Amino acid sequence: MKKIVTISSLVLFTYLFGNAVTINKTLQSMSLRQKIGQLFMPGAFALTDEMDVSMIETLIRDYHVGGLIFMRGEPEKQRELAACYQSMSKISLLIAQDAEWG
Repeated sequence: MKKIVTISSLVLFTYLFGNAVTINKTLQSMSLRQKIGQLFMPGAFALTDEMDVSMIETLIRDYHVGGLIFMRGEPEKQRELAACYQSMSKISLLIAQDAEWG
């Protein structure tokens, strides 16, 4: 049976640091729902209100997303939100930025 390979912070960590044993243990301990969640990387806005922040918190806590891509807003606010979201996630989030403001 083929293993599901997810492009997430887990796989990135494996390529960067070669810690395959730890990664395999983590993957084996994850439910199918958690593994599927790692495939998703929703957009997060740094120009947010409490409802937006609450939605991202739900995606992290209940759906186990693998990462977030920040759009809009100032870098300092993105850094603040990224730290907050990282603290909620059991597995480190892959953080990206859509920075095409010109």
